[in-house]
Amino acid sequence: MTRIIANLRSPLYLNGYALMVSAVAMSGLGFVFWVLAARLYAPAVVGASSALVSLMMFLAGIAQFNLRGALIRFVPLAGAGARGLILGAYAASLGASLLCGGGVLLLAGRWLPEAAASFAQPAFAAWFIISVAAQTIFALQDHVLTGLRRALWVPVENLVFSLAKLALLVALAGSAFEQGIYYAYTIPILALVVPVNHLIFTRWLPAHSAASGPAAEPLTFTRLARFVAGDYLGSLFALMSTTLIPVLVAVVLGVEANAYFYLPWTIAAALELLALNMTASFTVEAARERAKLFIYARRVLGQLLILLALALSVILPGAPFLLQLIGQEYAGASVGLLRVLALSSLPQAVLMLAMSVARVENRVRTIVVLQALNCGLLLALSALMLPALGIMAIGWAKLIAQGSLALLLLGTALRPLLARPASV
Repeated sequence: MTRIIANLRSPLYLNGYALMVSAVAMSGLGFVFWVLAARLYAPAVVGASSALVSLMMFLAGIAQFNLRGALIRFVPLAGAGARGLILGAYAASLGASLLCGGGVLLLAGRWLPEAAASFAQPAFAAWFIISVAAQTIFALQDHVLTGLRRALWVPVENLVFSLAKLALLVALAGSAFEQGIYYAYTIPILALVVPVNHLIFTRWLPAHSAASGPAAEPLTFTRLARFVAGDYLGSLFALMSTTLIPVLVAVVLGVEANAYFYLPWTIAAALELLALNMTASFTVEAARERAKLFIYARRVLGQLLILLALALSVILPGAPFLLQLIGQEYAGASVGLLRVLALSSLPQAVLMLAMSVARVENRVRTIVVLQALNCGLLLALSALMLPALGIMAIGWAKLIAQGSLALLLLGTALRPLLARPASV
């Protein structure tokens, strides 16, 4: 207990723990959301809705140009330039999100027939475009808060979001809205974007600028563009290996099979968020103290492995009981998949840490290569195994792809982590 309290005095751990609490709370309530959806709607509706949510997240990810990484990397040291950096990121991403949302309405119905009827309704088509734009800013603002070292507010924001979408899901059940699940998921996003950004620009950003003074690390457009261009290419591979997987399952195996796949995928995503948020805090602190890069990396990896081991000790034996909450149908189809996806979180943490180290060192090419290899292996193995193994193919493909990359990294780029710890 003394060690935990001591850790909380360090921004490295404090912001990381805050983001992890946010991830756990959001994922836990997200699981409850899809459990209720499975209870209130038929599997085909759940599968189609989860595919639409994944599509929305994918388009928002494209529109962000992976400026999330740039915000975490440069806002901490941008000083008075932080406001311009944030506004520029928002403006570019908003414009791209409107184009992406509108463009997909013309194409999605061709390869996802279940979405065609929804997109044919003008009200839903308009809301889909708005929800893509709202999700774009919603994702960026969490990274703005992290860069401003205000990550303690991220779990508050995400808790409100999670509770609001649960309330809407229940309220819209049995209503005339055929896309009730999608509306319940997305309306709270837009409702939170305005007040959170009001606080960012009127309170936290001025305080950050006053404390930082002039930019400690000069940020030119050329430097930012070079960082974002390379990082963005890598982010596209990351998006394809996450948000497009449920769409792939829906296309290849059908929307009902996607319902049985999506719940384990959602639970496993909580473990991914643990690593993502702790390494985000690591990026902020290591960027400020480059001399302690591998000292911080070793500490973060140790914390992650402990937390993931605790999570696995619950998920592996408890998988049947977790899925039984959804229904016998789901439990029978998804237990094995959940266990394999959960195991893949261990090598995934190593992979994410390696990319964060590369981000601090401005080795953008390394990030792109790692994400391309992970995406290529995952999609290729999934495509090969889906017809024979069904939804289990995704679990094995993920474990094999990330396990092989983690072993490679521990023997090369992350080898200093295995050396005897240096004194601080």
